[in-house]
Amino acid sequence: MQKTLHFSKIINAPIDELFNRVADMKNYHEWLPNSNAFGGTKDIEPYPVQLGTKYLDYGPSGQRPGEVNFFVPNKKIGFNHSMDISQMGLNIKTDIQIDYTFEETNKGVKVSRTLIMTINSPISSYWGLPFVMGAFVKENFRLMGALKKFSEQ
Repeated sequence: MQKTLHFSKIINAPIDELFNRVADMKNYHEWLPNSNAFGGTKDIEPYPVQLGTKYLDYGPSGQRPGEVNFFVPNKKIGFNHSMDISQMGLNIKTDIQIDYTFEETNKGVKVSRTLIMTINSPISSYWGLPFVMGAFVKENFRLMGALKKFSEQ
């Protein structure tokens, strides 16, 4: 099963600063507070981030090994990582593609974040998908809001 989520914000900041902020996983702590879903990113190799960089996102929900699979400065960056969710009796395995695009507009930079989630789980876990999807939506609104707030200071 595949689910797609889209999020976007107009942010009044230079496009190169926004791109670099999203690409610089090592310094997410400067603008993105920890949450129930995200605790940080580590083991970033090679650094600075580029096409092929591998990393490990971690937090209370578990670890998510990933790789930068698209990198066009100031235009687009893509991340792919896997995640196993084992909570409330759920056992859901996901593969997540996260694509950011950056587009100059007359009102600021439109930053778009698209998640394509491929869910590989036994049918018995599907009852919990609305809870999982709700958590993803909440976390992505939080992330995009934090990016905008920090970048417009």
